[in-house]
Amino acid sequence: MAGDEQAPDTAALTAKPGSSFGPNGVPSSADIGARLRAIVDEPGLVLDEVVVDGFCNEIRHAAEILADFELTAKGHDRTASYHYLLAMVMYSIDAAVLGDEPLQPMWSAPYQINRADWGAASPDAVYRRAWIREDLAYRVHGKLGNADCLLLEFRRAKPSAVFNREDLAAEPDGTFELYLGGPERTANWRRMPSGAVGLSIREYFGDWLRARRSRLRIDCLGSGFAPRADANARRVATAFDLSAKWVRRAAIEFWARQSRHAATAHPNAFVPELARTGSELPTVTHGWWDLDEDEALVIEFENPQAQFWAIQLASSLWSTLEYANSQTSLNMTQTLPDRDGKYRLVLSHRDPGVHNWLDTTGLHCGIVMLRAYRAEKPQIPMTTVVKVDDAPQLLVNARRTAPEERRDQIAQRREGVARLIAD
Repeated sequence: MAGDEQAPDTAALTAKPGSSFGPNGVPSSADIGARLRAIVDEPGLVLDEVVVDGFCNEIRHAAEILADFELTAKGHDRTASYHYLLAMVMYSIDAAVLGDEPLQPMWSAPYQINRADWGAASPDAVYRRAWIREDLAYRVHGKLGNADCLLLEFRRAKPSAVFNREDLAAEPDGTFELYLGGPERTANWRRMPSGAVGLSIREYFGDWLRARRSRLRIDCLGSGFAPRADANARRVATAFDLSAKWVRRAAIEFWARQSRHAATAHPNAFVPELARTGSELPTVTHGWWDLDEDEALVIEFENPQAQFWAIQLASSLWSTLEYANSQTSLNMTQTLPDRDGKYRLVLSHRDPGVHNWLDTTGLHCGIVMLRAYRAEKPQIPMTTVVKVDDAPQLLVNARRTAPEERRDQIAQRREGVARLIAD
């Protein structure tokens, strides 16, 4: 780096608010690209091997944190944590390198959450993003699909701004257009909120096999053509530093700290309060499970009577467990109630032979999360630890599932995931 070890301009790195998932100064994955676009070239700066020193040091520190992380000390949990680190390097590079130009934005492809995830994203949701600037105006348009819940959110906006399907005022056939920013319009217009660097849309589907996601377009109005800016030396150097800082502090340290708290305060139980109750987003509650090979956690709750609800598993670093080939999540369509109308699920390492099984995929501990959108009866599930072999006898009204039926369940999941993110 011009033969020296000069750090990136710290003022440029802290000009915007940091991540909600880390201490002050840690970049959000949503605004890494926004910060990089503001980096001015430094004439005469020549990159050399020193440019990766900070990146490598941060990744090494992240690996050291995982080596000392007591919640992944057993078996496959440690291996899964290092796989997560590798996935987060990939994710951070995507944020730093593949971010779109706000003058010529395009919606991203659906996130492949089944392969790489952080923050316990929903297996039932299709997530997409587009980059914008708060000083510009945009037209978002297309044709809505059949999601049970659709939410359009400004990223990094202060205060937060979320639109639901009704706010988009779609025609009967699903076509819609929404104008953001610029001169006020008489209809289908919203003011651009302060600080916005992007848009994200999430569509939640209960029936994966019938899912039809929305077709989306976004145009920047009155900007003309603006080819993607050539990468400059200072921007590339800064991208290394921002990416690695996010991996260590936001993707690793933050979630490890969250799990330590849950494991200590609520072992094999749910946190006794709901989160996001005042938001347009689904309410959530999470719990911690830590089970021996012969144990199971029975999770019991009444029908939330929600427009959409689902329960899922995540690792001790809050990475959604692979759900296309394993039954690590169940939603309102996939879960069967018992005869008394309550839902009872069995979380265990081995298949207990009941329909409502949540598979740990070999992990000894992790997070279980319940989401509910517009629930009339939001609630905290009850939990009981039992022996896995006793679960079918204890749940006398539970629907039994033979091995061939389980194979059919997994085949339907694979087909459903393909419809959600590939078709």
